[in-house]
Amino acid sequence: FLKGHEEKTIVPGFGYLRQQKCIIFDSSFHTFDDEIYDENYMKNYPLTVNNNGILKNYEFKSSISERLIQISDIVVSILSKFFTYIDATNSEVIRNEILNLNKIQKESLVLLFDLINSSNEQNSFFLASVNPQDINLSRRRIISFIEELL
Repeated sequence: FLKGHEEKTIVPGFGYLRQQKCIIFDSSFHTFDDEIYDENYMKNYPLTVNNNGILKNYEFKSSISERLIQISDIVVSILSKFFTYIDATNSEVIRNEILNLNKIQKESLVLLFDLINSSNEQNSFFLASVNPQDINLSRRRIISFIEELL
């Protein structure tokens, strides 16, 4: 099963996921953080849209010099930590912690949920996930539960 694969590597890259975003949002231009494997994947397996030539609505740039990629990394990190927390914490603990938040913490959560909800209303693919559906549904229930507490 593991023969022929790079040692200590479960998934070598996410080029196919990046390509998916480029296809779904084919009228947009995408800037990705430098990832050599993904860049090579997308170069070696080019896609076409409606037989109109190779899809090239993306570029790779270094996050060291690109402020918007740095901001994106921060947002993704916050979301990742939040989802990791709600995935691992039972609702009673979440309830107690939410009720003990101060005003600024509660306002921050409201802003986070506004971002999540407005993104989903704009286009559900903005929040597309590779997680199993049961995890996504559980997260939605917990977010609704937290919103009721706020």
